[in-house]
Amino acid sequence: MYCGYCRKNNPVEAIFCMQCGKHIKTMDRSEPSPPVQSVGPSSPSWMGRVAVSLSVFIWAIFAGIILWGISHIGRSLILLAIAALLAFALAPLIKVVERRMPRQIPRWVPIVIVYIVVFGILSTIIYFILKTVIIEVRELAGEAEQLFSSQGGSSSSSLLATLKSWGFDNSQIVKYPEN
Repeated sequence: MYCGYCRKNNPVEAIFCMQCGKHIKTMDRSEPSPPVQSVGPSSPSWMGRVAVSLSVFIWAIFAGIILWGISHIGRSLILLAIAALLAFALAPLIKVVERRMPRQIPRWVPIVIVYIVVFGILSTIIYFILKTVIIEVRELAGEAEQLFSSQGGSSSSSLLATLKSWGFDNSQIVKYPEN
């Protein structure tokens, strides 16, 4: 008698299969046996897993190539986006300037005027910001020089004196030799 699950040939008086241990159903040898699920490389589930894995791998490579390409043209895309935003933001101002000018003047003239005025204002603002930053950095350098230089006749700087007044001792303050 054949097992309906694993197709093992068992003795006729057997109630349970000797290979898989399941209850043996009575089957005629003329009846087709139920399909056995295979687990090897030729099974459909294995092929599905390989196909899914390969498609994920191919999509990952495709995404990597796209990101690599975008990284090489990133600066150009950023400049293009900034130019588009600037043009969109300045369009109403260009229309106002265009309405105040005579009709025979071409459209590019108000565009150039608006861009020159806007970039002039931005340049002036950036100039004053940079000028202030330079002044502040010079003052910071002077303060740092005073902190690290020794005071009058003493051999320690005001920074070291301040650290010692806060309770730091010489073993906690690492002093590097001066050049």
